[in-house]
Amino acid sequence: MILTCPACATRYRVADQEFEGSTGRTVRCGNCGHLWYETGSTPQALAADNPDQPPAAGSDAFGGAPSVAAGVPSIPRFDLPPRLPPRRARRSLASGVTTLGILLAAIVIGGILVRNHLVADTPPLVQTNAAATRPAALPAPGTGLVIRKITPARTADGLVIDGEIANPGDVPRDVPRLRVALQDSAEKEIQFKTVDPPKARLQPGEVVHFETPFAHPPAAATGVVVTFAPS
Repeated sequence: MILTCPACATRYRVADQEFEGSTGRTVRCGNCGHLWYETGSTPQALAADNPDQPPAAGSDAFGGAPSVAAGVPSIPRFDLPPRLPPRRARRSLASGVTTLGILLAAIVIGGILVRNHLVADTPPLVQTNAAATRPAALPAPGTGLVIRKITPARTADGLVIDGEIANPGDVPRDVPRLRVALQDSAEKEIQFKTVDPPKARLQPGEVVHFETPFAHPPAAATGVVVTFAPS
């Protein structure tokens, strides 16, 4: 099913199993931080021409779609343009990818079986009103702002991450520093930069463009995640 953020219209593809056996749950947009209650009862078709999340080959949405975990989607990850392997190595690379896919499928199936066994043997927990005893959390950096239109591009000098920061709200908001992180195919962070925003404060409806270069990105980098840096 597809979840759409009411604040910034970012779309997420979520497994139907996340909402099985429940009337709904509170979710948070990984792009702008907006919270809303989602019943998950009405699946929607994914629009292929969404300008903020364009589809790409091999994924449900550009860079993949986050899954719901404890009601909070993860931050969107955007794919980097691929590196072309040497011609003689392409056949061995294809066979290696096939073998890796089979191994990953076996690992996932084994993990599901182990999880089901543990859940069956675990006694039910007594639910308590944890929200009444837990102190209120401070707003995340950049709450109310939207990072969008992330476009990685290969250049002669390396890699450039291009995008926008928008304030879709009706009040001015301070813009935190940006954290631009490169990840490998296992979504493990291998390099990052923390950069100043183009403007320190955005007025209602204002949009600014940012650009972050990586002169010598690691060869293993396949994706990028852009967030607001912790204060």
